[in-house]
Amino acid sequence: MRSIAALAILLALPAMALDEIRPDLWPLSSDLRIRVLRGRDLSLEVRARADDSWAGIARRVAAAEDRAAAIAASNPGGKAAEGDWVRVPLALLSTEYRSLVLTSLFPEDRRKDGDWVHVARKGRLATYDAGMWQIAEWFTGRGDTFGKLMAANDLDSPEVVLGQEIRIPAELLHPGLRASRGSADGRLQYGSDERGPYAIYRLKQGEALYSAVVIRFTGRTKAADVVAVAKQIQERSAISD
Repeated sequence: MRSIAALAILLALPAMALDEIRPDLWPLSSDLRIRVLRGRDLSLEVRARADDSWAGIARRVAAAEDRAAAIAASNPGGKAAEGDWVRVPLALLSTEYRSLVLTSLFPEDRRKDGDWVHVARKGRLATYDAGMWQIAEWFTGRGDTFGKLMAANDLDSPEVVLGQEIRIPAELLHPGLRASRGSADGRLQYGSDERGPYAIYRLKQGEALYSAVVIRFTGRTKAADVVAVAKQIQERSAISD
């Protein structure tokens, strides 16, 4: 079986306790949560591990160690201690984590004929101060494309209202939201980001990383090889255990 160079896994993430829910936070797992600041600024918050560093966090969720300084600047106070929540702005996230944030936060959004349809102000968290500039930032990666989005939607004003549907043409979409190729059996979805190509497999309840992913998709069978590849996948996917 052909070896997969890099494999990222998006898990079916468990619900959090109700007393952990806040109006500006949406938990994804015990180690990840989405935050909206000022009703428009999106970020992923990552729980710091023991002996973590800004560079290590950047490698896990930003796909580029050179973004460590920017992540540190977004978190005043020096080194993140174990258990602290570290804020990573949407613009600094890797392609797959950017996609995870947007699709989790806006469950009513959908793909249509290759384009993306965003339903304004209908997310899981309030985005009350977002307009076309922010929508362009989120879904194309550049706020200055808002004029093109307005033209594509025949809009005269950059203001949006609850439930308004905004179409983002495929050619403007951020790579993380473009239609991706998949394996013939539908188990894998392929993509690429700053760190190179990857495949996404959704772990099912009861499946183990070693057998369900490493052995099945890479063909590794020697114990040392399986463990080494599993560690790479854990790092790429920000899986803590």
